[in-house]
Amino acid sequence: MRTSPWLLAALCCSSPLWSQTSPYNTTLLANLKGTKVAFAGVWGYTAADGREYAIVGERTSTWIVDCTNPTSPVEVASFAATSSTWREFAGYKNYIYSGSENHSGVRVIDMSNPAVPVDKGYVHAADWTRSHTLSMDPDSGRLYVSGTSTGQFICDAAADPINLPILGKNTLAYVHDCYMRRGRGYIAEINNGRLRIANTTTIPFTTLSTTTTPGAFTHNAWVTDDDKICVTTDENSTGYLKAYDITNPAVPVPLASYPIAGAVVHNVFGIGRTAYIAHYTDGFRMVDIGNAATAIKTLAYYDTSTVASGYAGAWGCYPWTDSGLVYISDIQNGLYILRVDRGAMNRYGQGTAGPNGVPRAQFEGGSAMVNSPNFRLDLSNLTPSAPYALVLSTAQANVPVLNVTVLVDLTSPVVLSGTADAQGKASVPLPIPNDPNLPAGKIYAQIITANGAQLGASRGMWFGIAQ
Repeated sequence: MRTSPWLLAALCCSSPLWSQTSPYNTTLLANLKGTKVAFAGVWGYTAADGREYAIVGERTSTWIVDCTNPTSPVEVASFAATSSTWREFAGYKNYIYSGSENHSGVRVIDMSNPAVPVDKGYVHAADWTRSHTLSMDPDSGRLYVSGTSTGQFICDAAADPINLPILGKNTLAYVHDCYMRRGRGYIAEINNGRLRIANTTTIPFTTLSTTTTPGAFTHNAWVTDDDKICVTTDENSTGYLKAYDITNPAVPVPLASYPIAGAVVHNVFGIGRTAYIAHYTDGFRMVDIGNAATAIKTLAYYDTSTVASGYAGAWGCYPWTDSGLVYISDIQNGLYILRVDRGAMNRYGQGTAGPNGVPRAQFEGGSAMVNSPNFRLDLSNLTPSAPYALVLSTAQANVPVLNVTVLVDLTSPVVLSGTADAQGKASVPLPIPNDPNLPAGKIYAQIITANGAQLGASRGMWFGIAQ
């Protein structure tokens, strides 16, 4: 399939450009603090019926908030815990795992009925007295418990998501945080100031490389789905966000940096070629790393903090909600629910499942911004080896057609069609030209996939193009 580089330009109207003021390309939907005192990590959970929840680490509790109506979030539960500055989370299927520097083992919370979450208590309290971070590899079902007093524990949530049998330990060095995917580990060794890339298919791990990061205080790391770019953070005044080409994991190649004067960087996560950053007193930032060989570019930000400098403000961010909303936890100010208006995927309405589930799309190759020639939509959950259509429009709709609901206006759409591969996947290039008039209206999209006479359809999607 060939796509005109001017296709997205043709869909955009000619509204005035956005100027870079604070906030930039974001809309605050809600800020919730309640009677809570201080906050740490944040995670998210999407129920089978589409309801969305934020899980927030508070000084003396794990706080669960229903964010389905993002302008009116509602507390669902608050599970008391020993007081701690640190409280972090990971999720697997219907379970949320909570760890802290001030309690033993891992707390397990059952979200099968998220309106009434069930605290299943603590497991492995006899195996470690504290932990700093939790990381889940969703493909293998391995939970990595980092920052304990005796090493990094590897637990098997796939075998038993409640009791979490221990598979082994990594004792190569103190692990502050990690990102584990596809048989590799990207391990932040904060005390040694380095990123370790390891083969994790066997325990103990095999080291592929170690790299000293700019501030020599390596806090966390995140890696693109194609295993080509790794981004790290250094949690000190001399550190910053740094990108590396890891095409050859044995020899990481330094790429662009993203320093913010006067602010300490904390956590980075990502979707496609877009990185989401909790940047302490600088708040939330979303950046493009699609051209990281040259530069990392700001796409959106929102300053949650009223503190000028230091270890305050935005602790964590969670960008993987199904709706596209972003959750930010601010140490002093609680939970923020943000919508990113340009450069990010937002979803609305209800999809209709086909044989592979409800079709989905993700940005890849670059961010949705001006002069992003490699930008594309990667489609999944399509009917295998069957036709699909990606419908692009300038307005949304809600029209029943056969067994699906069409959620984009069909008055003058652009329709891109093709055939899914045997896994129900497809890639649709949508190169964005260097046209300053592009950041204007919204682009709406929906995927329709065939299953004989039956159709499947994605949720409605919309995004704006960032400057």
